[in-house]
Amino acid sequence: MTSVAVYASVLPPDDQRIEWMDATHVSGEFMEINNMTEGFHEAVTAVIFRSGHDPLDLSRLQPSDPPVEIYEVHERHR
Repeated sequence: MTSVAVYASVLPPDDQRIEWMDATHVSGEFMEINNMTEGFHEAVTAVIFRSGHDPLDLSRLQPSDPPVEIYEVHERHR
C-alpha cells in the first residue's frame, strides 16, 4: 500500500506552523515535504485531484489533528 497524508505541526522555539505532506510506501520508505518547499500547495492539490477527494483547506488543519489521508493505493502482487 502507498498512502499520502497531510498534517500540521508547530516547531519550537517560535511555534512556527508547518504543513506537511507525507508519502509512505509499504516497503517502509517515505518522503516528507512541507509548505516551505516551492510547489508544496500545488503538489498537495495535484495528489488530492488524482485521488478524487474533495479539496482540502490546509489552513484548517490543527497540529492536534491526526494526519488526513489524501491518497491511498493498494499494490497488487505480481
